[in-house]
Amino acid sequence: MHTSQFLQRQTGWQFDLRSAIIGALVAWILAGIVYSQRAAIQQLARNVWAPIAAWRHRVQASQEEKYVSALKKALTPLLLFAPTDPSLIFQPPSYRALAPLPTSIAEVTQSPKTVVVPHSALLHGHRKLIITGTQGIGRTTGLIMSAWQVTQTREGNGQRPYARIPVWINLSDVAKIDQDPKATALDHLVGMATLFLPGVVDTWLLRHLKGEPTLLLLDNWESLDVDQRDQVARWISEADALLPDAVWVVASSACGYGALVERGFVAAELLPTTDKAFLPNLYRAWSELQGMPIADGPGEEILESLAQALDEGAPLWEIHIRIVLHLTTGAHPTRPAEDLAQLLDAKLATVDLGRGSETIVDEAARVATGCLVALSASQRLEGRTLSNKDIRETIRAGLPPKKGRSRRLEGAARRLLTESGILCQDGKAWVPNHSLWADYLAAVYLAEAESGAEAVQAHIDDPGWSILSEFYAGLTDAGDVVAALVKASETERERTALLRAARWASVADPEQAWHKTLIKALAQTFMQLNLDTDTRLNIGRSLTIVAGSGARAFFLKMLQQRPIEIRCAALRGLGWTASPRDIPLMGAALQDSDPQIQESAVRALADLGTPGSITFLSDNLPQVNEMLMLVIAEILAGLPGGWQALEEHALHSDLMVRRAAALGLGQINEEWAEERLLEIAREDLEWLVRSAAETAIQAREEQAEHKTQVSPPPKVDQMDWLIAWAARQGQGLGVGHAAVETLLQAARQGNVDARILSALTLAHIGRKSDLLAVEALVRDPNPAVQQAAVWAAERINRRYRFDQPTT
Repeated sequence: MHTSQFLQRQTGWQFDLRSAIIGALVAWILAGIVYSQRAAIQQLARNVWAPIAAWRHRVQASQEEKYVSALKKALTPLLLFAPTDPSLIFQPPSYRALAPLPTSIAEVTQSPKTVVVPHSALLHGHRKLIITGTQGIGRTTGLIMSAWQVTQTREGNGQRPYARIPVWINLSDVAKIDQDPKATALDHLVGMATLFLPGVVDTWLLRHLKGEPTLLLLDNWESLDVDQRDQVARWISEADALLPDAVWVVASSACGYGALVERGFVAAELLPTTDKAFLPNLYRAWSELQGMPIADGPGEEILESLAQALDEGAPLWEIHIRIVLHLTTGAHPTRPAEDLAQLLDAKLATVDLGRGSETIVDEAARVATGCLVALSASQRLEGRTLSNKDIRETIRAGLPPKKGRSRRLEGAARRLLTESGILCQDGKAWVPNHSLWADYLAAVYLAEAESGAEAVQAHIDDPGWSILSEFYAGLTDAGDVVAALVKASETERERTALLRAARWASVADPEQAWHKTLIKALAQTFMQLNLDTDTRLNIGRSLTIVAGSGARAFFLKMLQQRPIEIRCAALRGLGWTASPRDIPLMGAALQDSDPQIQESAVRALADLGTPGSITFLSDNLPQVNEMLMLVIAEILAGLPGGWQALEEHALHSDLMVRRAAALGLGQINEEWAEERLLEIAREDLEWLVRSAAETAIQAREEQAEHKTQVSPPPKVDQMDWLIAWAARQGQGLGVGHAAVETLLQAARQGNVDARILSALTLAHIGRKSDLLAVEALVRDPNPAVQQAAVWAAERINRRYRFDQPTT
């Protein structure tokens, strides 16, 4: 046999049946062994992998914890006085959002137009939100509180350490980011986030945005011009398509956010704080943060002063300042300008100027104050960047003539400027430590300048000048500017201008001559017939603040008017004037034939808030009709002095009284009230009362589960009434833009029901181009259509009203 033939035979493949059978048997045996021991093998694999997974989790958690810690450290200086533990002084606000639309005309009268959403539920509803409100009401603080809320550490079960990773974006930095044409929308947003927190790596942040639940917090929307708003809104929309699990919260002024609504965002208006129950705890928290804890709690005098400030419309920042000032100096002035003036003196006094400085300390403080005013005015009014050279030159310009000048005085003034905490360094530049200092010091400058009134009047519609102009009104005679506000309020659209003037009256010298002009304008507006209920009540409340007890005679006179709405508001005005002698008059109104008058009388007694008025409400609860019983029970639940009355009424012989008491107890957020409800649900002999208790218990549970949330915008192509209307016209509804066109057609051509429902829908989603259709409905002969259209027009105008951002 040739060698080549042998090799060919050796390399050829032949099937060996015996080897194949043996191999298959071995494989089956091994598979059987593995299958029989699968649980042990799986456990072994888990045991091997667990340390690796835990290590990876710790590394990731450690990175996230470092990021969150750095972010919180960067956010704290945005809060007034930069508290070391901001959670101690957080006061969770509430928000007013549009309620879900009624599904039929039958539900319109029973459905509220708005709902109040607690801060704890803000992030549990629609995931694209706009926090709106006036300057200083707490929009930035609301965003910061949300960042703290989602970063409460969660323990165990292999969960992520945080519910969401917060990302902070300062929209005023939009001009600073790299405008690379190849950059994506998400790149632009991440660029602004890294500008605020320079230590974070953009690739790390991008990976977390795409792979983890995140909360994007965007502040200062109002700082953008029209083109920038459209551009940023497009970026957000494009980025949102890549981040389906992200929650977006944008902070904006009260107007000019239409570009966001067009892209599915829903506005939630931040409501002013009126509840005074938190004041003692807030005072204690600041005493702890200031290193001066108190054993017995705050004194009654300071608490009464703070409560009165809230009644007069003081924002929370003013309450914080008054508390810190009282803790520091023992003073409690009653006007914001005085608060800042005394706080400024207190901060300058804390700077140690060294031994032997007693002879120059007063002069140095005077020079430093003048320099702070000049520097802040330059920065706030002209947008200038302050350098060390500016400080040096301003000090020298403020020193006395050369004969009285000394190097020591110049050095002392510089130390006061740089060490008092009024100014701080931002890189090489100097900036006011907080925007309130910038506004106050700029207002001092304008109050002393001949052109001050002209400058304030030129910015009367600028939301960024709201606080500055209030300080100005508290420092000088603002009669000319108030006159401009009163004149502007003569148009329906600008009635809020009158409320602003009334706020100025509460912060200004009460002897100013323009107070009488303002009182007259408020009274005349109160009597107008074309006011909505909320506006009339706000005007009446402002009249009470400006005119004081003198407003009582006016409200008594208004009770003689024929229009129901004027008489209802006049009753509330009597409650605000706080005269116990009017209790019999309010009691007589409980017997009025009109339910609106009856309810207004109940609420006026609650506004009065005296032990006598609470007792009067309690005594009358069993005497009134069933609907009014529920109103009184609700009022008593909101007054701690009325809680005992509700407990007593829960044992009343009349089952309707017990039913009302049970529903009232359900609104008291106390453990004893819940226990009492459970007892009523088990033991009351009447099914109606037990059912009321069960309803109240269920409502409490829903509130605990954040059932009151911000609802998403309505989907026009899924509205049953519009589908039915289109079908009656022999046409299909379509989707998207086509459905909106059908909605506008229903607004123009539909019957009364269709016109009302169309207007209410446009209040939610209407664009500027839809105003023509809405304004036609404002002139509709049907009053119900008019009312719905006015509501829609006001909201659309608010969304698209643009106020030039402050430079």
